[in-house]
Amino acid sequence: MPPQQAYPGQPLGATPAPSGSSPNPFVSPGPSTSPDAIYLSSNVVRAAYDGSAADPVKATRLLEITFGFKNPTVDPDSLSTLTVATDGDPAGRRIGLSMAIPPGKASDIAVVAVSLKQDITKVKHITLTFDNPDEDDLAITTVDPPALSLTFTPLDSKQPTGALTIDGIDFSHVTGPGSGLHYECTFGLTNASGTKVTIDNFTVTPPKGSPVTVPVPVEVPARNSSSLMTIILPYSGKSLPAGKYTVTANASNNPLAQATTGLL
Repeated sequence: MPPQQAYPGQPLGATPAPSGSSPNPFVSPGPSTSPDAIYLSSNVVRAAYDGSAADPVKATRLLEITFGFKNPTVDPDSLSTLTVATDGDPAGRRIGLSMAIPPGKASDIAVVAVSLKQDITKVKHITLTFDNPDEDDLAITTVDPPALSLTFTPLDSKQPTGALTIDGIDFSHVTGPGSGLHYECTFGLTNASGTKVTIDNFTVTPPKGSPVTVPVPVEVPARNSSSLMTIILPYSGKSLPAGKYTVTANASNNPLAQATTGLL
């Protein structure tokens, strides 16, 4: 089967950016005309903090890839391997997967995290190759590396004054990095107050298990909202628990803002 190329746009199942923040540019929906083969209907790449690192800011960032397929044909297929290659490492990292792509339907949305051999700051392009069990290419797409730093967008002057809030929160199961169970939390920050807010760290609390404090300091300017940030964490249980997952922004051991949602 010939590879299908990705196209820019909004992904299925992607977390919307908080009001006033910049849209993620690394997105690919399906083509504008009806295809006659399986195609990559969504594709988002983000740089993620390694929540298991002693110092996530100094640690090498992980690359998170969120994607899905559409199958307009009458034949089922499946994804078995994703290869993530950079210009400095053309062989790339191969990740084994098991994703069904049913006929006439969209697949589930998958999230994969990988530790690149090359530092993201030195990467110019990232090539994603999706193969089925017969090693046929289902899709190949090349994207620019994601931004490592948060960007901030001023709030509309009509937006009421308020405290710091956590917006657009999303928790998802993640395949990788490496072995064991992982999950990710993605969220944005909005400071509707008239003074800057300094965050020392974030506490991530699953429904079962101990809370994890992730020391990622962030300074949110007055009357601004941030782009999305992502943290990836390991989980030591046999399966990720159902229920509510929470992220809390803290300063000087005091909670500033909190948001809760279920696992996608």
